[in-house]
Amino acid sequence: MFLFPANEQEILEIIQNLEYKSSSGDDYISNLTIKSASTIIAPYLTGLKNKSKNQGVFPDQLKNAKVM
Repeated sequence: MFLFPANEQEILEIIQNLEYKSSSGDDYISNLTIKSASTIIAPYLTGLKNKSKNQGVFPDQLKNAKVM
């Protein structure tokens, strides 16, 4: 299976499709915060996604989820 590298526009589209929620997860960052900072954080998220894919490593801190 081959995964193409992500580009910044793709990440921005994903962020814009997030629901408008003010609740946060384990990282204490809400969707509203992510949406409002999307143009600033998109390059960093793109780099993180591509580096994770290239190295075959997914950060343990991002494997947590709150199930309610």
